[in-house]
Amino acid sequence: MLKKLLPGQENFFELFEAAAYELESAAENFFHLVQNLNRLENYAKRIAEHEAAADEYARLSFDLLHKAFVTPFDRDDIHRLTRKLDDITDVINRATRRIVIYQFKSLPDQVAQIAELGLESIRAIKQALHHLKNMKYAEEIIRLCSLVSKCDSRSEAIMLEGVDKLFVEEQDVKYLLKAKEIFEYTTDIVHACRDLSDILKGIVLEYS
Repeated sequence: MLKKLLPGQENFFELFEAAAYELESAAENFFHLVQNLNRLENYAKRIAEHEAAADEYARLSFDLLHKAFVTPFDRDDIHRLTRKLDDITDVINRATRRIVIYQFKSLPDQVAQIAELGLESIRAIKQALHHLKNMKYAEEIIRLCSLVSKCDSRSEAIMLEGVDKLFVEEQDVKYLLKAKEIFEYTTDIVHACRDLSDILKGIVLEYS
């Protein structure tokens, strides 16, 4: 997909959607990774590739922002949206690297539940970005942003339950501390999605 966006042909909405594609792919691989740790290196490699592609889309968006005389909405909003899209992919990659460093043989089930909420949030964001070019979909974008907020609240509750269970049941202190860190990194993915949904909601409320 990256090669199709030649200089002079790209536009902001194409770049947003291209970045969202890489983000969704990274989230899908992360969701599979936490459930299939025996294939950790394979999934980690794919996630790193998607993160690198997302960085390139962010660079193209910033370059276009600097060159464009007319933008579809406020330049600061475009900058924040581009940066946060890239940030979410970075968070996924950081969580992945931590799991690789610690070489987990197993993770608490709640980690996969949170990763699934992250994937659900990212799919909602991808759909919202697809609609962003036409404000007749404003209500649908707001609905999708609300879905992300619900996923965020749920992920926080699951994380707290999971960490509490670790402290009650886990006897291996090193594993406890490492697993707690992975809980936090994985929940940060959903938190970052909520932040992006807030940016989207603000754009819609201002321009619809």
